[in-house]
Amino acid sequence: MHRASPDGNGSIKGYLVRPAKATEKLPGVLVVHENRGLNPYIEDVARRFGTSNFLAFAPDGLTSVALPGRRRERRPAFGKVDRPR
Repeated sequence: MHRASPDGNGSIKGYLVRPAKATEKLPGVLVVHENRGLNPYIEDVARRFGTSNFLAFAPDGLTSVALPGRRRERRPAFGKVDRPR
């Protein structure tokens, strides 16, 4: 999922989960990842909230930088994030 910034700062990748049959308003949870970006574990945490009748969103704070394939190399990528954006 990508959403464009209303201020023209581009878009951010994220993982949105909601119960499949929900029609009413739901409580929301923001799932914030650690220093390795959005990964399968964080997506699983968001999915578990979805199965517990929550709307969950896990944004990827490393969307704006190219991620190395190896997890241990992702931590330094946070230094390249354009924080004001």
